[in-house]
Amino acid sequence: MRSRFFNDRDGYAAVIKDPDAVEDFSRDWTAYLSDDSDTITTSTWSVASGSVVIDSSSNTTTKANVWLSGDPGSVSEVRNRIVTAQGRTRDWTMRVYGKEQ
Repeated sequence: MRSRFFNDRDGYAAVIKDPDAVEDFSRDWTAYLSDDSDTITTSTWSVASGSVVIDSSSNTTTKANVWLSGDPGSVSEVRNRIVTAQGRTRDWTMRVYGKEQ
């Protein structure tokens, strides 16, 4: 999985994506889950804004994975929502910046 995140000027986790590329990204939730040995039961990815496309997604008990394609335009926001075995719900948003590479 790709882990080339950086923090943009607003503090969001962000990545650069070529408009023609199909790439995978993951969010490791281990630090959030480790206090109570909690695990991810469901993970849902959605495009909150912009035009990037979610091709597929999957998860393990600690990581959420997503495959993205399409042109994000100047920037797209992609959100991951997890629900844990202990009933917690948590959201995380990343920004995807479009740039020819």
